Amino acid sequence: MDRPPPLRTLTPEDGLICGFRLAGPDTPAAPISLAEVPAALAAPGTVLWLHFNLSNLRARRWLAQSERVPPALHEALAERDDRGRVQVVGAGLLAVIHDLAYDEPTDPAVLGTLWVYADARLLLSARAHPLRSTDELRLAVREGLHAATGVELAAQLLDLRNEGLSACIDAMAEQVNEIEDDILVGGTSAREELGRLRRGCVHLRRQFGPERSSLHKLLQRPPAWLGAGESERLREVAEQLGFVLDDQGEVYERAKLLQEELASRVAEDTNRNLYVISVLTAVFLPMTLITGIFGMNVENMPLTGSSHAFGWVMLTIVGAGAGTLAVLLLKKLL
Repeated sequence: MDRPPPLRTLTPEDGLICGFRLAGPDTPAAPISLAEVPAALAAPGTVLWLHFNLSNLRARRWLAQSERVPPALHEALAERDDRGRVQVVGAGLLAVIHDLAYDEPTDPAVLGTLWVYADARLLLSARAHPLRSTDELRLAVREGLHAATGVELAAQLLDLRNEGLSACIDAMAEQVNEIEDDILVGGTSAREELGRLRRGCVHLRRQFGPERSSLHKLLQRPPAWLGAGESERLREVAEQLGFVLDDQGEVYERAKLLQEELASRVAEDTNRNLYVISVLTAVFLPMTLITGIFGMNVENMPLTGSSHAFGWVMLTIVGAGAGTLAVLLLKKLL
């Protein structure tokens, strides 16, 4: 059996989606390979971002062998632990966050997991499927985005994720607006769509709620190494995520109220139809009874020898129906 290649032989094509070295606000970010990481970390004043594809075996090996990867991230990656959280790990932050899929940025049902570790010099991120926020961060870094620390760069990543999540919820709110307009003009065909929107809202709250709670917990007792600027940046991210989840809750409540309105309308239509059926049943019951009586094949039936028997029977049937209808009208049941 072939032995795995040593760590130093891994190349950027071996699962490294992108790598950047950020040297300063006036210096554009430069692409970096895995072989250049040790030298870049030894140089003062630089911040590195390495973004890996976990579907690649060599990327997983690099993450498993690198001394820069803390054991907590090793464990999370090995178990594919997708419980959303942000926690302190030594002199850095470990974050397991959820993000919208790159191909379906407006579908709340399609989410991916991103594993992140950030410290003063490094941002490590890894995912199994393409995600929206990491691609936007990559473009922003290429266009000149600067971060003084890896934690600030991670906060920028969370900020981009929150913006995408906000756009997704805005799209859901617009769908609710369209359904509401349809209901106001009498439409009743949007129950399945409202159910899908409610399920999407519940899914978002389950995935992002724990992350917001862990951020609040972290900021209540920040570690000593966390700078004031980093702390303020993370607080802004937590507040923004809170606003986004509040908007999601509003969309959920609106969809719930519209579902209840539709259910009420359907119930009214059902009751109206049952009422009509009940009235018809009451009117035709005596008519059916008379028909059944004259349909019995027994002797001494009245009018059997009369040439006007049919007319009298029909007149009796119609009279019975009319009499029943008159009683219903007098009782104000119609």
